[in-house]
Amino acid sequence: MMQYITIEDGSDFREISKVMTEHGYTMNHATARNVLLGALKKIATNILGVYNISVTEENISGLLKSQQFQDSIVDLLYLANLETVREN
Repeated sequence: MMQYITIEDGSDFREISKVMTEHGYTMNHATARNVLLGALKKIATNILGVYNISVTEENISGLLKSQQFQDSIVDLLYLANLETVREN
């Protein structure tokens, strides 16, 4: 599983938790990490389901570690947001 993540602008989990706290979502760096990893697991689980791939911890972990998945996550979230806006 991912041990260390840095956002493009150089933010790490401590910086992310500080920004979230400033916006009313009190959290520490461990919570920020857990929220992100939990969300990524849900996305990975849904992707595996769409392609009828067995949803196992091994398959989820493999997808999360995939460079292709990591490179595509921004595009996936952007498209999901567009779909949500269109539905509303």
